[in-house]
Amino acid sequence: MFCTKCGNPLEEGQKCACQQSHLKTAREIFKTEVKVFQEVNSTNIKLFLLENLYTFFEFIKSPTIVIKRCAKKQDIADSIFFLSLQALLSGFFLILVTMKLDDFASDLLGVFSFLWEAKIPYFTIFIKTVLYVFLLFILFNFVLYLFSNVLFKGEGNFKGLVSTLGIIAIPKIITLWLSFILILISFKFVLCLNFMTYIFGMILNFVAVKEVFGFSEDKSAYALAFSYLLYFILIVVFIF
Repeated sequence: MFCTKCGNPLEEGQKCACQQSHLKTAREIFKTEVKVFQEVNSTNIKLFLLENLYTFFEFIKSPTIVIKRCAKKQDIADSIFFLSLQALLSGFFLILVTMKLDDFASDLLGVFSFLWEAKIPYFTIFIKTVLYVFLLFILFNFVLYLFSNVLFKGEGNFKGLVSTLGIIAIPKIITLWLSFILILISFKFVLCLNFMTYIFGMILNFVAVKEVFGFSEDKSAYALAFSYLLYFILIVVFIF
């Protein structure tokens, strides 16, 4: 009996050393490739986070420059990263607000607080908030694309719009971080800060529409105004 690979003579049932050697080599190669793959992925993740950190601080310094760059770059990964961060912070913040309202209701009832035994599903609130942030983002992008590209015949595409509007989540992220602190001082400050951020976001959306679709200022204003109108109508219809 001989080995079919190398021709060495073998006894009955004996495995050739060449096959064992090949198997050992294959395992070593596989382990090396896995290790290299893990190191490359780890490096890519670190670079991705560092790039987004740089984008975050650059946006604070010059938001319009970052918006213009994103409109040309069309990198959805960065957009999803900041949108996800906004969604997670929104979920945690709504839980904090719910806890504050729960404490307020208990204090209001005083000695009769035992009547207030509501079991609040905090995890459900968190998950729904995260989902709503993503759904509202997609809805607004769809409506804005409908008016800007289909009706106003813009030159941009949906990918460029998503990439750009996702970056505009940065001011909302900053506001949410500040809200965690301000809510301990006064809820009115939180409302004012969020309102200011919303207005600022509308202005940045104007810049984004202008850059993505190549509109004039007048055309950008009309496209954004009609988009907001339909967007709020759809939200009201969905809620009620």
